[in-house]
Amino acid sequence: VSRTALTAGGTVGFNAFIDDPMTAICAAGNVREYHNLNWLIDADGKIKFTQGTWGDMDSYYAWMKAQNISLIPCFQGGSSYIYGSSDFPEIPVPEGADTLDPTSYTIHAQALYQVAARYGSNPDVDPDTLHGADSKEPAVGMGLLSALENCNEPNKSWSGKANYYSPYELAAMCSADYDGHEGRIPAAGVKAADPDFKLAMGGLVGTATMLDYLSEMKLWFDYNRTDGKFAVDIINVHIGPDDCNPESSSFAETIGRLQRWIDENAPGTELWISEYEVPMHDWVTEGVDNHENAAYQLKYAQRVVRTNLIALKNGVDRITKFQLRDEAS
Repeated sequence: VSRTALTAGGTVGFNAFIDDPMTAICAAGNVREYHNLNWLIDADGKIKFTQGTWGDMDSYYAWMKAQNISLIPCFQGGSSYIYGSSDFPEIPVPEGADTLDPTSYTIHAQALYQVAARYGSNPDVDPDTLHGADSKEPAVGMGLLSALENCNEPNKSWSGKANYYSPYELAAMCSADYDGHEGRIPAAGVKAADPDFKLAMGGLVGTATMLDYLSEMKLWFDYNRTDGKFAVDIINVHIGPDDCNPESSSFAETIGRLQRWIDENAPGTELWISEYEVPMHDWVTEGVDNHENAAYQLKYAQRVVRTNLIALKNGVDRITKFQLRDEAS
């Protein structure tokens, strides 16, 4: 699969939800859409492309494409259907299942197959493999998406083991989500639905351990896939400047280390920064809401642009700011 060819404007964007204002979303070239997995799978294990008050995926994705906005949904968290209880963890396997076995992620991988089949560009998907929950007619090859992300911050160590993927666990899930673990899981994985559809791994956090984490994933792929494939198309990280001056921060150096790792271990894989923030403590005025501080907002915007330019200069394929709702800044 070739690398995605995007203009600079198409490379940069932000994280958003379906109910964010469309006028604001139009400022993006690409959008990472937060999409809880539990919204997607109904109580019978079917896929809900229309999700009550949340909205209609067909309409939303078609509107985004009409605005020339490239959208990648991030299907984050677990599922009550998969786990068998409403008190479910983020790792999407049935309760008590072996999290190192790719087949434990069968329902997850089959759900992502359904998304890629409907919204990808392959018109020849077997209709007998479709199981949408909606009353609308089944559809394939709508051409509205080219990639999806299979989780969010899988290595967040602060959230307890039920929500933390070891490198081997994430690799096992990615192998299932990529091609049904080399076709061993039926109607599963984005490649089984559309060979040109791309899988992005959940964005890793913690720059000090990222390369070790990726190397352990590679070890799993080497030993558990006959093709040895690092079974994602997009390596995805959450990094940003660690200094008020983005150019003198470690940001470019960190990107360089990741790019060298990719060249040596997973050549051709894209690099996406799907969340970042910029330090702004030097422009905070005590007693003034930052949203009402024009000088703060101007400096913030400038640092965001400078961060984007550093990423583009160093070969990052996409970069999305956390987040459009700007809840804290």
